[in-house]
Amino acid sequence: MQLTGFFAGCKDMFGRSGRVSGMVSGRRRLSSDFADFADELQRSSVEDVLELLQAPPEPCKSGSQAPLVLVNAMREPVPESLLQAPGVVLLHVYDLNEGLSTANTALSFASDMVTLGGAFHAAVEVYGGEWTYGSYGVSCIPPRSEEVHVYKCSIYMGRTDLSREQLAPALLELAEQWSGASYDLLGRNCCSFATEVCKCLGVGEVPHWVDRFARFLHSGREAGVSVLRAARRATSATARLVREAARELPAVSLQPCGAEEEFVRKVRSDEGPRRQARLGLLGGA
Repeated sequence: MQLTGFFAGCKDMFGRSGRVSGMVSGRRRLSSDFADFADELQRSSVEDVLELLQAPPEPCKSGSQAPLVLVNAMREPVPESLLQAPGVVLLHVYDLNEGLSTANTALSFASDMVTLGGAFHAAVEVYGGEWTYGSYGVSCIPPRSEEVHVYKCSIYMGRTDLSREQLAPALLELAEQWSGASYDLLGRNCCSFATEVCKCLGVGEVPHWVDRFARFLHSGREAGVSVLRAARRATSATARLVREAARELPAVSLQPCGAEEEFVRKVRSDEGPRRQARLGLLGGA
């Protein structure tokens, strides 16, 4: 998944000072120094992550945050008064792009038990910061400010019992486990990470319609790989059996015997027409 924005070490972008707030919370254009910024959170400390939880990143400009659309797991509207309680956890869901918005709506309109689900990007908000994952690793951005995707809704997941101090080391451990290099579009993506974060927070898994489409494609890919591996194993086993059978065969004699041997003897003893007669037929005297 190609990104058009990335982290920036520009403290005036988010009005925060400090290495983590600038490098992990900012956004920047992809450039040749991409590797210098990928997995920046892995090079941080628990204190750095705690700083993000205590002073989450703010939008870099007015209007960069999408208006909140608060729903439950069944996509039914819920009152925003729920957000007043401490430790609220929200799952922000984005369409991958404008072109998929209509298709995603069609694929995910039904009940969670029967709908296929669409192609979504997902991230988890807790204590005012949105934690997301991609080919850049784990990062924290202002809520509903993802610029690459199109905001769709925010699912109320409940409340976490973890304090900021308890959550900081857990998030750092997740950042170390979820490196950008391990990103896989189908099997280890933003939705997979969001599920792990929600489990860590004690609010359960993400609704199945959010990541079912990716899981469906991943299962199909894994099934295809399994079939290919099984075919290779079967071919290898067949070749081995043929080699073993060949070694067990007795040596075959090609010498003629009986009537065949007598026939061969007569043919070899037949001298044919005389040489002189042959010469006369060819125009001799």
